[in-house]
Amino acid sequence: MKKKLGSFFARKVGNSAVLTIPSKANVKLGQRFELTQENNGTVIYKSIGYNPWFNGEYDDIDFKKEI
Repeated sequence: MKKKLGSFFARKVGNSAVLTIPSKANVKLGQRFELTQENNGTVIYKSIGYNPWFNGEYDDIDFKKEI
């Protein structure tokens, strides 16, 4: 199911153009995305490789204590 989350403008940060992601999209910090651009100019970001080691999910776990 698709849902429209709003309309956004690209802004400049350093040498890059940046698009913001609203919090209601439930994107976690550190989540990885693949960017593709179609021939008609459409830009598509797809979430890739869910990895709890890199997205902060395990940051507060004391693994030595768990052993």
